[in-house]
Amino acid sequence: LGYYAAEGFTRTQESKKGTIHQTTLCGTESEARELYMEVLASAFGVQPYIENDAKVTVSGRLLRVLFTDVLDAGAGVANKQVPECVLRGSPEILSAYLSGYFSGDGSVENGRLVINATTVSETLKEDLIALLTRLGIKSRVDIQEPILLKNKFPDYYDEDDQKRSATRYVFTISSEDAV
Repeated sequence: LGYYAAEGFTRTQESKKGTIHQTTLCGTESEARELYMEVLASAFGVQPYIENDAKVTVSGRLLRVLFTDVLDAGAGVANKQVPECVLRGSPEILSAYLSGYFSGDGSVENGRLVINATTVSETLKEDLIALLTRLGIKSRVDIQEPILLKNKFPDYYDEDDQKRSATRYVFTISSEDAV
């Protein structure tokens, strides 16, 4: 579930044959994609496939409904949240969720004991703070205001395009923050 919060999404799309339901986990590292393939197949009995160099996808309604409706984990990056069963879970459940989340969305600063992770979901931000606090882990959250996408990705946006990025919440956990 932590990997899904960090790197997953669901989608539906209409086709001539009806509605297509898909659940996708992203990971640029081959080890991550292999883990996704193994866990999805063994835990849910589905047949995931590698969509491209960064995506493992499962077609079918079951997984999409599980993540979005049953667990209420969110369908996309903006509406992600920690499922209630995790929020109320044991310290082992919280640790497993956070491990998956930070493995998927986190990074470690070179030469320092610092972990960073970013989300655009305000609800997920609040939920992650709650999980970390329950485990006695202090964190700092910095808010990065939206920027013009044409400034960040000039090759992909026209000069007169006014689209902005989402507000980003950047978690930092360092050895200095240890309780």
